[in-house]
Amino acid sequence: MILMQRILIAALLVPAIGAFAQEPAAPLTRPDLPMASELQNQASTPNLLEWLFGSAVPEATLTPEERAIISDAIFQNWDKSDLKQIENFGQYVVRVVVQIGEDGRVESVSPHTPSAPLGAYAIAYQAALSAVMTTDENGGIPLPMDKFPVGVTLVLRFDPSSGEIRLS
Repeated sequence: MILMQRILIAALLVPAIGAFAQEPAAPLTRPDLPMASELQNQASTPNLLEWLFGSAVPEATLTPEERAIISDAIFQNWDKSDLKQIENFGQYVVRVVVQIGEDGRVESVSPHTPSAPLGAYAIAYQAALSAVMTTDENGGIPLPMDKFPVGVTLVLRFDPSSGEIRLS
């Protein structure tokens, strides 16, 4: 009964969530990567599915050394050149949610904070997305896979002022 109520609520909420979505001010285009606006609807869907059915993918529990290895691997692919052209670029910190499957490959990347990146935040998000996807294409994110046999969810914080990528 509760599951049926949740499904009914979900059916009513998903169209409403999409109605309030805004498009990024100045989208960047890279044909092999989805735009922030395309991922905006995906960002709310996993939370809704987790609410309906429970979470099947654990959040990462990593040692400081494992966190540093992951951050360094992604940092090598983080191109901030477009972001550095924006005045006060250091204030455009973004957090992204990265779903990694049981095969160790990135399944999805979606904005976390801000949830709908616009303007300069869209540029910062695009740089973060590109860093994650390029790392995945170049051999994957170096996870200790024995810890995550069903995959894992990472939340990464990209801070252009310090140049750091941190796992939240």
